[in-house]
Amino acid sequence: MWIKISLSQDPTERAAMKSLETAKEYHYSRSELFTLAAKEFLEKVKSKRLLEALNDAYSEPETPEETSLREKGKKYYSRKVLKRRS
Repeated sequence: MWIKISLSQDPTERAAMKSLETAKEYHYSRSELFTLAAKEFLEKVKSKRLLEALNDAYSEPETPEETSLREKGKKYYSRKVLKRRS
């Protein structure tokens, strides 16, 4: 598959050209550079979606049961884990 990319003199596109020059210095081909860029982009999208899902999941206030369990967990941690460290 061939992809042709045209770049003008826009500052963003000049930065892309600089990236191509830098990739050449490190012996990366153009296709390797764009593959890396695509992978990085997809990872950022994946991370953003995960963050949005977590924000949605934790957007509601805790139930009394959740609050009680969290408090019990903190007490257990302070009794068992912190004592071992002392």
